[in-house]
Amino acid sequence: MAVARVSRPGRRLGLFLSCAVGCLLTAVASAEQRLEDGLALLEQQRWAEAQQVFSERLRRSPTDAQAHFYLGQIAFGQHDYDTAVARFETAVALRKHDASFHMWLGRAYGRQAEHAAVWRQIWLARKVRRQFETAVALDPDSVAARWDLMEYYAKAPGFLGGSRDKAKIQAREIARRDAAEGQAAWRLIAETE
Repeated sequence: MAVARVSRPGRRLGLFLSCAVGCLLTAVASAEQRLEDGLALLEQQRWAEAQQVFSERLRRSPTDAQAHFYLGQIAFGQHDYDTAVARFETAVALRKHDASFHMWLGRAYGRQAEHAAVWRQIWLARKVRRQFETAVALDPDSVAARWDLMEYYAKAPGFLGGSRDKAKIQAREIARRDAAEGQAAWRLIAETE
């Protein structure tokens, strides 16, 4: 039985491809580890260190929606709402169908509104509502998104889209998904009435 022998150039190519694949897998694993490290730093509110991790991701890939999102969360945690809005808007533009991106953008607009002139508060309030409604439409099972929308409806005046009836609908939907959160939602509605 004859054994096929691989020529030296063929062996070199195989060795090269094997090394290339190995390097690629190592780089992917390393990037995933850095992401996990960045998320841990974010959770621990170690803002400066987390910011370095996600800024580095952006340097390597400027269209990394997730990196923009996490940098937005860092800015939000540092009460820099203008930067948070800019980061979340970029994340939403890059990945339009991510409910959490819209939810956090709505939250950041809300914080901006708290410190804005009255005429700008009206404009921002409408943006808040639209972002929360979009988040719920994209992920109907998100209790956090429904909670934000319910709270908006319960507290906003009617001319800005507030509605006790709409707030109650959200409270019912929250209760269907999480009984404890539903009770808290009904308490908030009762307090606002």
